[in-house]
Amino acid sequence: NPVDMDGTYPLPEAQLDRFMMRISVGYPNPAAEIQILKNAHEGRLLEDLRAVSNVEEISGMIKAAGGVHIADSVMTYIVGLITATRVSPGVRLGSSPRGGLALMGTARVRAASRGRHYVTPEDVAALIQPVLAHRLVLTPEAIAGGSTAEQVLGEATRGVPVPQA
Repeated sequence: NPVDMDGTYPLPEAQLDRFMMRISVGYPNPAAEIQILKNAHEGRLLEDLRAVSNVEEISGMIKAAGGVHIADSVMTYIVGLITATRVSPGVRLGSSPRGGLALMGTARVRAASRGRHYVTPEDVAALIQPVLAHRLVLTPEAIAGGSTAEQVLGEATRGVPVPQA
């Protein structure tokens, strides 16, 4: 929910840190929204709901992601990114180690979903914003200056050396 809505309160930092990612799925396109309205009007919202996976498939996916190799240089890159969030002038509270674990885990899943058995720096870089931005608490000065967590995170991590293959 938007933070500026009545009855919506920001979560404490400790709770925000427990969410692996913050993503925005946006709104459905007009045709899909019309279909939603029609299904609701006809009482068929859940009628066509079907399972897309099962416990065995999900367990297999988890096992596959767990078997994805992550090189020491990529782990060092992740730690560098996390450290950068802690020393950025616009950040009052940077990412915890849990953020690094989430970044590593999501990078492994991304690599596995692309058919690879190893994580690349590009996997990590693609996930920096959705995995880390919501974990940052900005300084009052950064907020007053109109900065967003995404902007501050981008600036903070830009100088972190990317490992070369």
